[in-house]
Amino acid sequence: MLLNELSKTIHLQLRSAVRAVAVISIAATLAGNVKADCVPTAPGGYHVPFTMSAHRNDGLVSYTTGDLSPSASWFGLQLSGDGAALFSDRTYLTGTGWYARPAPFNPAETDGIQLSIVKTLISPIVIRVTLTDGSWKGSFVAQCDSATNLLYGSLDNNTMVAISFGAPWILR
Repeated sequence: MLLNELSKTIHLQLRSAVRAVAVISIAATLAGNVKADCVPTAPGGYHVPFTMSAHRNDGLVSYTTGDLSPSASWFGLQLSGDGAALFSDRTYLTGTGWYARPAPFNPAETDGIQLSIVKTLISPIVIRVTLTDGSWKGSFVAQCDSATNLLYGSLDNNTMVAISFGAPWILR
């Protein structure tokens, strides 16, 4: 009788161990197939802060910050909003006299930029970034970098764009 009880206990523990190994194996397989998803989601009424840098192949750099508002559409998720862009070729003087030096990114000479990010929800999942107004105009299919969680892509084959997102927030 004791041997029978011991056999049942060992059998139950072995089955539990096999299940645990199977769950870990499935989870590891799924984790390997998951791609980075750097496009944030937020409920309606929230704002998603963004920072965007654009580097053109002639050396011009821009730095943009702003807020996006999420919305759902028939084709997927959309974030849209605007920001103020600073540019490396728009300079201003810092210091006075002998110490006066030009500095890039003049805060008095910004461009307004409209940004729209649309992510389809059906396969194949596509993330399209569209820039309008200001100095940067056009659209591109973006990629997510899993190491940095940045959204990036090439605009007009001469500009590399990288976008990061902050935590969604709501006005109260």
